[in-house]
Formats: sequence, C-alpha cells, structure tokens
Amino acid sequence: AVPVLARVCFAGVLHVGSHRCRACACGCIVLNHFGASSLEHTLRAWFFVLLRRSWPSVMRCLWALVLLLAAAAAVAAGSEERGGSDAELRELVQSLYSREDVQSALRAAHEPASGLPARSRSRRAARFLGKAALESGAVCPIGSLNDLTQRDISCDAPGDLGSVDPRIGTGGDGYGVGGVPVGSSGPAALVRPGPDTTMALTRVPWRQTGGYSFCDSHIRSFSHTHLVGAGVMDLGNIGVMPSFSSDEALTECPSIPLPGVSMPVCRFALPFSHRRECSRPGYYRVDLLDSTGTPAIRAEITSLTYTAVHRYTWLRSGDPAWLYVDLAQTLGTKPGSLVHDIDAVMESVHGESSAVRISGTLTNQGDYTGRISGGVPYSFVITVNGSIGESGVWRDGSGRASGAAEFRCGPSAACRNGGFYVRLDSRAVEVVVALSQTSVESAVRNEAHDRRAAGSAQAGSVFDSFLVAAQGAWGSALGAVRVRGGSMADRLRFTTALYHAL
Repeated sequence: AVPVLARVCFAGVLHVGSHRCRACACGCIVLNHFGASSLEHTLRAWFFVLLRRSWPSVMRCLWALVLLLAAAAAVAAGSEERGGSDAELRELVQSLYSREDVQSALRAAHEPASGLPARSRSRRAARFLGKAALESGAVCPIGSLNDLTQRDISCDAPGDLGSVDPRIGTGGDGYGVGGVPVGSSGPAALVRPGPDTTMALTRVPWRQTGGYSFCDSHIRSFSHTHLVGAGVMDLGNIGVMPSFSSDEALTECPSIPLPGVSMPVCRFALPFSHRRECSRPGYYRVDLLDSTGTPAIRAEITSLTYTAVHRYTWLRSGDPAWLYVDLAQTLGTKPGSLVHDIDAVMESVHGESSAVRISGTLTNQGDYTGRISGGVPYSFVITVNGSIGESGVWRDGSGRASGAAEFRCGPSAACRNGGFYVRLDSRAVEVVVALSQTSVESAVRNEAHDRRAAGSAQAGSVFDSFLVAAQGAWGSALGAVRVRGGSMADRLRFTTALYHAL
C-alpha cells in the first residue's frame, strides 16, 4: 500500500502552484519512502534541489509541502483506516486549496504585485498557507494563558498550588519549545506519572517530548517516566489505560505510516477536552470522552517520590470496565527506539480476592537513552485494587489471552505493544505503581516508604492519603519562595517555572 503521505502528494498534484513545486514536493515524499534512510536525509536532498532555485520558489515549494503534510495529518487523524481512501484524500486537498485565502496567497506568490518585492510576496503566501496548516492540526501553536483557564470542572488547590499550571510549556512544535510533562510528580521524584497524548491514531514525531502536547486531542495512556524539557522523544514507560469497550480490536497498535519513524498508537486511545482537565502539583484529573464528547471515564493521578496512585471511575452504569497495562510503550520515535528484556508476572495478592499484582523488569532504549549501552532498566510493582472479573495477557495483533499470567520479551528484537489486562466488576479502581532502577525488591521497599509517608495523612483511601501527602510536600517546596508584585499571569508563570525546576 502506498503510504498516506505519498498518496496525499499525488492527490494534491493538480492543486499545487507550479510544475517545479509539484516535482519537488512529490519527489521529496517519494524519495523518502523508496530509499532515503531518514526524513532528515530526505529534507537535506530536497533543500539541495530547492536552493538552486530563487527564494520565492523555495518558499512556494516549502509551504506547499507543509500544506500537503497538513492534509495528511488531518485525514489520518480523522479516519479509522489511517489515511482514508484516495478519494477522501483528493477531496481534502482540493478543499484546502480551494479556500479563498489560500488561493489569494498562491496568486500573490506567483503574480507580480505593484510595490511588493518577490520575497515579500512569498512571505505573504507562507503566512496564509501556514494558517491553513494550523487549522488542519498538523502544526501546533504555542497558545496563551487564556487557553488554560476555560474549564467546566473545579480545579481548586490549597495555598500556592493554585498558582501553578503544569500545562504551561506544552504547546508549540519542534525542539525549541518547553516539552514538559503534565501530571503528578513529587519534588525530585523518580516516578513522573501523566498522560501521553496523540492526535487520534496519529502522532507528530516531534510534538510530545514530555509525553503531552496541549494541541493533541486524545490520550493514548498514562505512563510513569518522562523527561522534563529535554527536547528528545524518550521514556513514557509502563502505560496504564482504562477503557469502556470490550472490543478486542482495541489491543491493535498500528504505526503511523511515516517512513523513518516508529510510532505505534494502540486503539484504546480516548479523546479528552481541556475544559474537563485539571493539572496541579501532585494531582492530575481528566475526563475521558466517548465519540460524542460525553464524559465516560474520570481519570485521577497523584504520586510521591517512587509511587504513583491512579483512580479511575466509570461514569456510566452500562459500560464495561477494562484496564490495560502496556509494558512495551515508549515515546521514542526512531526505528531503534524500543523496550526490551520485559519479564513480568501477574498474581493474586495474598489474602485479597479483589486485587492483583504485576511485578517485573524492563529496559527502555529510546531516542536519548539509546545512547547508553543497553538502555535504562526499570523494575516495577503494580497493584490493581478493585473487583476483578477477568484478567490475562494482551499483545498487539494477537488479542487477549484470558488467564495468562506471564509476559516476556527477549533482547533480540523490539517488543510489540502488550502487557496485562483486567476486566472489572466494579465502577471504580485504584492502581498503585511503584518504581525502582535496581530490582523488584527495591520497588517493593520504595512503595512501602511512600505508603509510610502517606499514612500520616490519614485521609481515607490510598489515593486520598497520597494526594494529601503530595500536596503537603509541594506546599513546603514552593512555600520556600514568596512572590509579591506583578500581574496574576506573571506570578502564574514564575511559580510554574519554579515547580518545573524542582
């Protein structure tokens, strides 16, 4: 099958401005698919050709390609067939190019205008075509603080914690933006749980360096390891994701059809809205939606130094309650980015009929950690506390195996997405995830350490105890600095920057 980008290129041939631009744009995509080792090498070859043309030709060709990529992203994001039919692609490209502002931009770039030099005309064209790319979702704007305050749910927090919004620094594209994770994290913590986002079943290769992008529309899972501001696609290990569908096809994890990258996204990804999202130090909440935009599952996360606690609540009585644990998930996008040496088992918790425990080890070898010989190891203990109706193993392309209790993957090749699943008879569940970088026994001790710290809070459930302890830890850390003056927006930026520094 011809990849979606190449198909979009050919679908748009009749609508791109000049013959030279058509040849350059299509040549770039086809060359990349049929021989170039990476997108970077392709772009180098493409620009070598373009730079022999005049500057206006370069700008016309560059933004024509941007618009084609925008069309590809929009179609792939909205089609269950991951790219749609050729007719759908042609229709989308035609609709983009038939827009009045786009046509005006193309005319301005091609036809001399009184008083406007060629470079100015090209910049004008780039501006309008860039706007079309933004509206298609292929490019992520940085946004403003006003985008963070529009909510349909309460997002109060005690003391200085209300002056922090960890989502600041999660907009924009490329490696020059914040790239910070969103979720819960204790000061100087090993575990950094939070949402990893995507555009439906399509990921932009450079967008989620911290796992989360404000411009994305879906959450693929809640994972436990994230880099802060590194600008590299890495970590995002041990994904946990609830679901309200019993469809076994949700365990399929197709890769985006982009040559030179490896980006599987499992079909249990669900849409979300920033209006039903709250992020504060030590606490994250979001409502996962169904296809009509109706809230279906409430997800909440809190954490201390080594241990994260999730609480999922199924909001509709008729929905089945499923929970997936993806042990092979990684944010890495290069073909060599993988999780390997997975060795995990699931067993009932002794003396408790309503809990199962998953323990094991894995090694992450991502875009950054792959530079370390052998990658970075993690050991984990995951406890699922709820009324368990069914449990087993799931694997990408193989579905679910009820009753299976072991998931292993050797070092010889990348592990396909997979792990364990649980079907719940209850409408709510708590999931406790403890990490170590040495051994499972150390992860058990780390969990006990955090449980002792949370136990002093005496707040009821495990989740509530961890939340009170996490807010207390962040209150002490942020309270070391007192801020006066400036506007509310200035104080929000400063306190959030301090939060990320800790």
